[in-house]
Amino acid sequence: TLSTYGIIMSGTTISTTSNGVDNDNNSFLENRIIRARYGIVTRGTTTNLNENIQVLDNIIGAAAFGPDEIGKVGIFMQADNNSTVSGNIIQNIGGDFANTSGGADKVGIAIGQESWSMSPGTLTSANYTITRNTIQNVVEERTFSAIGILLATTNGGSPTNNVVANNFINNVKANGTSGDHCVGLAISGGHSDIVVHNSIRMAGDVDPNAGASATTMFGSGIRIGAASSTSFANLTLSNNIVYMDLSSSSTAAARYYAISGHSAAYSFGTGGQNFNDYYINPANTQCATGGLGSASGNTLSTQFATLANWQLAYTVNQDASSIQADPGYNSAT
Repeated sequence: TLSTYGIIMSGTTISTTSNGVDNDNNSFLENRIIRARYGIVTRGTTTNLNENIQVLDNIIGAAAFGPDEIGKVGIFMQADNNSTVSGNIIQNIGGDFANTSGGADKVGIAIGQESWSMSPGTLTSANYTITRNTIQNVVEERTFSAIGILLATTNGGSPTNNVVANNFINNVKANGTSGDHCVGLAISGGHSDIVVHNSIRMAGDVDPNAGASATTMFGSGIRIGAASSTSFANLTLSNNIVYMDLSSSSTAAARYYAISGHSAAYSFGTGGQNFNDYYINPANTQCATGGLGSASGNTLSTQFATLANWQLAYTVNQDASSIQADPGYNSAT
């Protein structure tokens, strides 16, 4: 539960909230990091963003949950500009009930914020390229959230122009309560961002341990968690694959959506949501194609069982060319 870091670049205090100024043009390459609460952290200041930070080809996390796992976040970057996170393997973040004590949100890659709820926040950051990362086994069994990739940036109404593409996300699970939940790819901010060609697989019981608290929240493969605004606009979300087969052994009413959003009024502006594959296990009655809503609960306020239902979910309809077919992943991993 103490804040330890494999690598941190911040201000004069070692902290995720200590503003660093002009930590520009630094690269973190091919490191192997285990046994820390945070793997790699960068923190600039929102009035003078770090420039051109490269986080490439690192392996963060042990081969299995246990004393060498990463406790909270694999890569956490804030207040950067024109920075790249690519080719990293991030694994075994958090832990099962037996290997953790005390809950906290667990995140594979966190951009802007490291926490997630039904009211997610943002932080000034822009122009990230997040590509070709493998995020696997992000688990929180003590009531908080688990997120594969969290995109939570703002730029005061100007474009953030983040690109999140060709990432693999596997085995993200949480028995969330009171607003916390699990999401493969979570989006709470950005302007003119492009989120494309990502592959997500979420399966298994979120409540495997009888001693853990019962789940009271839903989960999603991809979730747009905030309302559109002048600062959160023009999102392109396309050509992504979601395989959803999560379940809760403690809460039969809990639902797990391939895709979910904030409300029907969400506007994609000049972007759009299309050409995605939203697969749900047809034998799993706890799964649904989509859902909309912003209130806490084990289901979202509006649910869409089939792709045809979901294609009419938004006021300006989306996903006209999306499909619902088993993607045929080579294996569970």
